[in-house]
Amino acid sequence: MLLYGRKDPKRALSFVVMSSVKNIRMNGNANLDPYFAFKDKCTAKLETLSVRMKRWHASFNDPSNVSLRKDTEKVQQTLDRLRQYLGDLEKMVKVVERAPSKFPHISSQELSERRSFVNTAKTKVSSAQDVIKSPAAKEKMLRQAHSKGGLFGRNEGVLSGQGKKGGYNSLSSESGNERFMQQQKEDQSRILKEQDVVLDEMDEGLMRIGGMAESIATELDDQNKSLKDFNDEVEEAQAKMNFLMRGMSKLLKTTNNGFLCMILFLTITFCIMLLVYVNMS
Repeated sequence: MLLYGRKDPKRALSFVVMSSVKNIRMNGNANLDPYFAFKDKCTAKLETLSVRMKRWHASFNDPSNVSLRKDTEKVQQTLDRLRQYLGDLEKMVKVVERAPSKFPHISSQELSERRSFVNTAKTKVSSAQDVIKSPAAKEKMLRQAHSKGGLFGRNEGVLSGQGKKGGYNSLSSESGNERFMQQQKEDQSRILKEQDVVLDEMDEGLMRIGGMAESIATELDDQNKSLKDFNDEVEEAQAKMNFLMRGMSKLLKTTNNGFLCMILFLTITFCIMLLVYVNMS
């Protein structure tokens, strides 16, 4: 499970989610519904998105702030995770919408509330994405990059006396490019670390959901065994009843099942009345 999740965590999580939904449809147990676990995670991420969007707006509106790019990356990471959760929630809702009769524990009102939650969350995600990808945001991030000298290698007068005149030379350009490359390496290293954290969280979630799926599978196996034992007992009782009916038909020389059943009923009634009479005496 963990190795599969490392290679393709989104596909593995979706597989576990749909397996859980199928098990719920078979059992009809609302306590096993994974929707609420994913809804809680989505709600928590929406709160995180709200906090990060406030920081993003503060960075965007502050002329002296140069961390807009980092704030944008954090918001984008939250949006990507939210899309993943909402995709799983969307699949769960669609399964119920296609066959509501197979999920008796989910009322029409509950299904409507689930659909409303998913649509509202998707609207918030889309709105935040439009804000951080707006032309004004891109233009400000570009200005901040220019101000650091990372794109054009602007000399700030540290390495060359000609910098005071605003000129460009090969030394300042090389120094600026080195700073830009170093910044890119640091950003890539930070992104990889954040991705490792996300994968670790995904692994923990997969382990919890995998344990729940194993418990559901064990319970289903126990129920199947119980049903099989019950069917065997019913077949055994039916065989005994057929043997008794054949014996009575031979004794009474008739094949009328209705007549045989009436005689059997009267015989049992007589035995019960005899036992009652003996106990009263």
